[in-house]
Amino acid sequence: MTRTTPDRPFDLEALFPELAGYARGATRLHPRAGSPSVQESSVGGPLLWPADEPWPTCSGPHGVWMSGCATADDIRHDRAAQAAATGRAVREGAKSDKMTPQERTAFLESRRARRAAQPSEPEEPEFTALVPIAQLYARDIPDLKTPPGTDLLQVLWCPFDHDSRDGEGPAVTLRWRDSSTVGALLEEPPEAAGFEYEDYLPDPCVLHPERITEYPLAVHLHEELDPGLCERIAAWCREIHSVAPQAAAPELSWMDADPYDEMSATHTWKIGGWPFWSFRDPMPIRCKTCTATMTPLLQIGSGEWFTGLGYWTPFEDLPDILACPLPRHTFGNPPHIALAHGYRLQVYVCPDSYGHPPRQYLM
Repeated sequence: MTRTTPDRPFDLEALFPELAGYARGATRLHPRAGSPSVQESSVGGPLLWPADEPWPTCSGPHGVWMSGCATADDIRHDRAAQAAATGRAVREGAKSDKMTPQERTAFLESRRARRAAQPSEPEEPEFTALVPIAQLYARDIPDLKTPPGTDLLQVLWCPFDHDSRDGEGPAVTLRWRDSSTVGALLEEPPEAAGFEYEDYLPDPCVLHPERITEYPLAVHLHEELDPGLCERIAAWCREIHSVAPQAAAPELSWMDADPYDEMSATHTWKIGGWPFWSFRDPMPIRCKTCTATMTPLLQIGSGEWFTGLGYWTPFEDLPDILACPLPRHTFGNPPHIALAHGYRLQVYVCPDSYGHPPRQYLM
C-alpha cells in the first residue's frame, strides 16, 4: 500500500516566496511491519551481505554491563507478549491493551528467569556484532544519492550508546554496495551480544517511499539562513494560529513559529531533506577529514506519529487509527525504535567523498 502525506493546510511558498529557494526534496520511508527479503529495501530486515565478508563488530568501550542488557530473543519475547495483549484489545474493541493479571505475572516471571541466567559478575560487552537498521536500494529511494558504481546503502549500528563519540546515540556504520556483484549470501548473520536499550532493536519493516518537499525549521532560518523571513513567519503564526507570544526578544522569534515548524520538515524516517533541529542549535556539520559542509543522508525517527494526529500522518493510516479505541500512538512506531527523549538521529555524509567517515547527531 502506498502512503501519502496530506497536502499542507497552507501553501507556504505562496505565503513566503523566499521559501522556494530553500525547498529540498526528501523521501519519507514509511516503515510498516512486514517480512522483507534481502532483495528489498527495509528497516530492520535482512541485509544482502556477502558470505565472504566479515560481519562488522564494535569493540567499544561501551561503559555498560551485560547484566543490565537484554538479548534480541528477550526483546522479541517481550514484544510478542505485548502484541498478544494489543491484538486481543483490538478484537474486543477495548480502550486499553494492558495485559491481564495472569499475563502480567507470566511476563514478569519470564523476565526474572532471564535475568537470573545472566552473568553475576560485571562484564562489559566486547566486539559485539552490529545491528542491521536499514537497507535502501537506490531504485526505491528517489533522494538517495549513491557513490559511483553502487546502488545499495546498508546501515548498521552498535546496540550501545557511544556518548564519547561525536554525537550521542548508537554509533552508525554505513556500507555502500553494487548489489549486482554480491554472490553467495551470509545466511546466518551474528546477533548483538545484548542491547543497552530494547528500543535499539528494530522490528522488520517493509518501506513505502514517498517523495516530499521540505523547508528549514524557523530556528534554522533565524540562526543560519534568513532572520527576517523567520520573523515574518513567526508574525504570521501569531496572527493566523492565535499563537500566544513566547518570544521575549526579537532573537527568539522562532519560538512563536511552531505551526510553521509542524509543516516544514518531518520528524519521521527519511532520506535527504532538512534536519529537524530541536534541542541543538543549527550549525554547519563539517567533515572531519576535509572540512567540507556535510549533507543530511538519513534521519532515523522515534516514531511515525504520537498521541495526536498531525500533518505527517498519512491518509492511508487514518481509517484504522480512527476506528480503533486504543490510544492513537499504539501503532505509531512500527520499527519499535525510539531514541533518547523521542529525538531523531541524523546521519551526515561528506559531499566530496563517500569514503570520509559519516557524522551523526541526535536532534
